[in-house]
Amino acid sequence: MATINDVAKRANVGRGTVSRVINNEPFVSEETRKKVLKAIEELNYHPSSFARGLASQNSYTIGVIMDNTMDKVYANPFIYEVFRGVEKSVYEGGYNLLLLGKNTYQNGKLAVERVLQGKMVDGLILQEQIIDSEYFKNIEQYNIPIVSIGKLENRDDISWIDIDNHMAGYMAAEYLYSRGYKKIAFEGVELEKIFARERYEGYKEFIGSKGLSVMEANELLQNIEGVICLDNIYAYKILQRCKKINKKVPEEIGIITFDNYPLAEYLQPSVTNIEIDLFQLGLCAGSEMLNKLRNRNCEVNRIRIPVSVNIRETTR
Repeated sequence: MATINDVAKRANVGRGTVSRVINNEPFVSEETRKKVLKAIEELNYHPSSFARGLASQNSYTIGVIMDNTMDKVYANPFIYEVFRGVEKSVYEGGYNLLLLGKNTYQNGKLAVERVLQGKMVDGLILQEQIIDSEYFKNIEQYNIPIVSIGKLENRDDISWIDIDNHMAGYMAAEYLYSRGYKKIAFEGVELEKIFARERYEGYKEFIGSKGLSVMEANELLQNIEGVICLDNIYAYKILQRCKKINKKVPEEIGIITFDNYPLAEYLQPSVTNIEIDLFQLGLCAGSEMLNKLRNRNCEVNRIRIPVSVNIRETTR
């Protein structure tokens, strides 16, 4: 197994230079950095995070806190895809990852508190609803870097990464309109949720630009040609309603939703959706955290992940 001395010898540099490259420290030229990284790859060298931690007083571990208990976290496909993205980014950056449920207890104590008190993580990636809650006050006192998955409206000191939900709502309405559906309703107006409100506002912006009326889906879907559903559950309910009143999809009414999870591609007919790249969301969250750990004075960022249309059977 290769050692740091082997890497230093192969790259013709000192041990200290290899250490600075591994820890992403400044004052190393780009040419030297490339030589060291090439030697690391050729020798298949894997630095010990434990040894690095002893030397630097860091854990080289990033925590991800999701708004649930661990049994529900692992069963949630949304969280799984986001976590895969975070995992790839963080591991490639030389850090380990620790997934925690907000309400998970260990020996009668919140697991998150135990981790923070034990200085077991260098930074935390959290869902935005955790940051907007009283729960976050206990986390904030530990003064470690924080990145939010989801837009924050009341904090200008924390970086966040989110889907471009406003554009998603706009694009959903635009696509239905382009397929000949003019009387377009929005199903699932949940204004208390940031992502839902932004999707609804995007829908209203497009509808207004065409001089059309903002609508909500009535029980019998009367005078409605297209429906934008906030999520897959609403899409399922609209499909069931169409079957009940014998309204043909997509001939008489078009339906579009957001994301694939958990039902869009499995429903009959399969539902056209605005594709949301959850893996990319996690990837960007992990990269932003690495930036903060390498430079505590880096600027606060707001990153929106672009969306696209995934055409299926509920639109003509």
